[in-house]
Amino acid sequence: MAAQCDTERSKKKSLINPLWTWSLSVYAKPNVAPTLLALQQQYEADVLVVLTALWLYRQQRDWPEGFADSLAGKAYAQWRQERILPARAERMALTKDTPERQQALARELEAEQYGMALLWQGLSGTTGDETTSLTDVSLGLACCPWSLGRVALEAEALWQQLLRLTADGG
Repeated sequence: MAAQCDTERSKKKSLINPLWTWSLSVYAKPNVAPTLLALQQQYEADVLVVLTALWLYRQQRDWPEGFADSLAGKAYAQWRQERILPARAERMALTKDTPERQQALARELEAEQYGMALLWQGLSGTTGDETTSLTDVSLGLACCPWSLGRVALEAEALWQQLLRLTADGG
């Protein structure tokens, strides 16, 4: 039993990384969550990839070339399809303010944390040699077909809003 608890603690600790920590702090800022959710609902954006793109932008880094086709990119896409999206669908099908929905939310958050760890692993070799512009961030998302779904010009206003809301986010 103690060994199982140690393994669980070790697993959770390995999921914590600078990208996850930054994402949690940014998501908690006023108006960030609704803006991210608007991108998700209106443009089929992947919020974890959007947060990663924002983090890269703030770090003056870019997506690694060919990220979507990399082992990490493919592992994330598969994890998203098999774990994150079903967990989200399960939560959304439940009535608000019930213990079952809270449990489903916890499972979804765990799946997202693991997904963010996969994204982090794929970024571990990148450096910030050049400043990344908003256009570069958008192109970085567009290169990952599972990230922004229907890219539309109307999303630009939401991007600008996110950049303003996260300006002091590290």
